[in-house]
Order: sequence, then C-alpha cells, then structure tokens
Amino acid sequence: MRNCPYCAEKIEDDALFCKHCGREAAAIETPGKEEKKPPSLPKKAPKAERASSTDDKSRPIKMACLGFAITVVLAGSCITVCFFLVVVSGILAQ
Repeated sequence: MRNCPYCAEKIEDDALFCKHCGREAAAIETPGKEEKKPPSLPKKAPKAERASSTDDKSRPIKMACLGFAITVVLAGSCITVCFFLVVVSGILAQ
C-alpha cells in the first residue's frame, strides 16, 4: 500500500488511479518497485488521412433533409401569414 500524492489516502501499489480522488497515481514510484506506465491508446490518424466513407455517403442525404426542413418551415410560415391576413381583412371588412 502507498499514499496517493494528491489526497494522501491509501491506494494499492499497482493502482494507476486513486479510487478516492480519481487522479492518476501511476507516475509515483513506490520504494522497491519499478514504475508502471498506464497502457497507451492507439493514436488516431489525422482527419485527412482517415477513410471517411460514411461521411461522404451521408452528406447528400443530410443536405437533402436540411433543404426539405427549411422548405417546410418557409411554406408553413407563408401559409400562416396568408391565413392571418385573410382573417384580419375579413374582420376589418365587416
């Protein structure tokens, strides 16, 4: 057992993170033990190098849906304004 360098709570010798404060404790050496490094994650390739087959295929569909949504909103707004004008002009004509 050793103490966490941040919160001073007891943690296991081979713990990578403190279970009390959640901070990384792997870099702190324990007497008589060799330092263990946390496992590293594979690095992602830059976006330009990654194959973006799903993005390329779904972009036209997304654009079509966006265009349709804008058309529906504009058409609905026009119909609402026209209906309001007809109702108001009918009330004023009476």
